[in-house]
Amino acid sequence: MKIIRRNEYIAVPVRPLRSGALSVRAKGMLMVLFSLPEDRALTDYELVSACRMTLEDVSEVARELEQAGYLVREGGALRVFDAPLDDGEL
Repeated sequence: MKIIRRNEYIAVPVRPLRSGALSVRAKGMLMVLFSLPEDRALTDYELVSACRMTLEDVSEVARELEQAGYLVREGGALRVFDAPLDDGEL
């Protein structure tokens, strides 16, 4: 397969994309989060727009990513990890 890149691109970790534990929606939202600069924070409403999902869907997918260890919410801020955290790891 040949991929023609016409815009900026990012390198993303393969592990979450190959994970059978994540839904396609969760993988997509995680890639949106990975594409942001480190100091950029998105609100749930911005994720609704970026991912073209409802607020309920964004909340559900965020919970899925939290349960899988890829996302941690701290005081309204999100921390995103490229590999799942083990219990108690932070």
